[in-house]
Amino acid sequence: MVREKKILPPVYLAAAGAAVSLYGYAFGLLSIRGCVILAFLSLVALCAASCSRQFIFSNTATIAHTAHTAHTRRTTGVVIACAIGILCGALSAMRLAIENETPITLAPLLHVKAVTGTLIQDPSPYGPRYYRARLKLDSVEDSKGLVATVKGDCVVAIPVSLVRESFPGFFRVSHGNSINYAQGHKLKLTGTFVPATGDSIDPSFFIVDPSSGSPALDLGWRNGFDRLRAGLRLSLSRTLYDWGPSGGFLFALVSGNRDYLDPALAQDFTRCGLAHVLALSGTHLSLLALVVVRTGKRFTGKRISLGLSLVAMFFFVWFAGNSPSLDRALIFACLAFGTTAIGLPSRLLPLLAAASLVQMTINPAETVSLAFILSVTALWGIGSFGERFLDLIERYFPRKYGSDLAASVGAQLMTAPVIAIAIGTLAPLGIVASCLIAPLTSVFLLVGCGLLAVSAVLPALSPFAGHILDSLYCLIAQPAHFLARCPVIEVRVLPAVIAASIIPLATGATLAFLSAAIRKRRSCDDGFARL
Repeated sequence: MVREKKILPPVYLAAAGAAVSLYGYAFGLLSIRGCVILAFLSLVALCAASCSRQFIFSNTATIAHTAHTAHTRRTTGVVIACAIGILCGALSAMRLAIENETPITLAPLLHVKAVTGTLIQDPSPYGPRYYRARLKLDSVEDSKGLVATVKGDCVVAIPVSLVRESFPGFFRVSHGNSINYAQGHKLKLTGTFVPATGDSIDPSFFIVDPSSGSPALDLGWRNGFDRLRAGLRLSLSRTLYDWGPSGGFLFALVSGNRDYLDPALAQDFTRCGLAHVLALSGTHLSLLALVVVRTGKRFTGKRISLGLSLVAMFFFVWFAGNSPSLDRALIFACLAFGTTAIGLPSRLLPLLAAASLVQMTINPAETVSLAFILSVTALWGIGSFGERFLDLIERYFPRKYGSDLAASVGAQLMTAPVIAIAIGTLAPLGIVASCLIAPLTSVFLLVGCGLLAVSAVLPALSPFAGHILDSLYCLIAQPAHFLARCPVIEVRVLPAVIAASIIPLATGATLAFLSAAIRKRRSCDDGFARL
């Protein structure tokens, strides 16, 4: 019996090539000229490899099927996959450079006192004083009142007081009506332009001046869907505000907005290594899809319930807003649904590589963020190290009970180097906290969404639903506060960073080696492997 030879999926090579060119530019290792050269060379290599592969296939009748021919086919396949990835990454880097260019206008940017445009993302916290959001510019106005058209985008820094004045529980500070700063809102903002300087790839900043008479002017909405979405989010915030801290925690899990989240709980989650729990990620989509599929199977077939789950995921992403990890999870779900529909196997790691490649191509600005990198590395650790760890402990723990522990171990091992390099701190009890609090948070999310549905149908039960949610909130807040007392490990000096990067990966490699040895020993055909 001959052991089957494992072949590396080409999508791995393509994703790796795209990551090299895109992150090389994002981290300053490649210039935009270098990206253009890479794109040209990869295109040449792609054409040459494609012609060579076509020549081999067209002459299969005259060329003997030798090992050399098979090796040539594999080599051209590797070259094609790498060239496609490098080409996609280089084009994405060039697109990122174009998106972050200084806005083009006849008016000098330093003399601009007002801008008009459309918010293309929801504001997110930017330090203690501002929120930031990307604005697609339509026109600018200088200090003399002259209006000029403009081409490009910028990032607006909006004071916290202006953003929060439309939310329940905050005071109004502007003289006019409060404005709901949300994606799709057309605004005229008064302030000062701060163009990007040096070799920075960040876009230009426009800082809104709250001391002016009218720092923001409402110009309507881009379309009715954006207005409906902003209204739904505002109505949800008003309902959950009445539920107190538990409502603020649920609002953060559902919409990604942390304005009502208890700062002490957020700090405890960070010290426990659970900051990813508060971020919108694939966990939310997985829970939503699971509920829709299991509920839909009782009324419709399996195929229809899967389609409904995909529709529900699209709705959730539309409502919650775009985020790197959430968009990655949606692309992953679409690819999984597509491969299943055409009869192909849906494996975790190849689908993750394909989803990363797609996201790097269509939205490079998201993929250079730390949230995306942590999301991908965590899922990669679950699929590689976590599965190997589960093979080692399945003799002592059934797979359905040890899966959470294995997923936590894999995610922590793979993300530890990224956290050590980017943040400089490690939580020693991250695995324990993840196994204990993450499942409770999932239960809290499901129960909270159910209570929201009940409150929408029967508003009189809203106070009672808030009390139930408070009880579940205590079950999460108390363990998080207890585990947060454990001191974090500071990783500041270079030797500590190197050790924190090597040790987790070496541990994961050891788990993979031991798992492979156990699988080989348990294999029924191991004795015939050399025949």
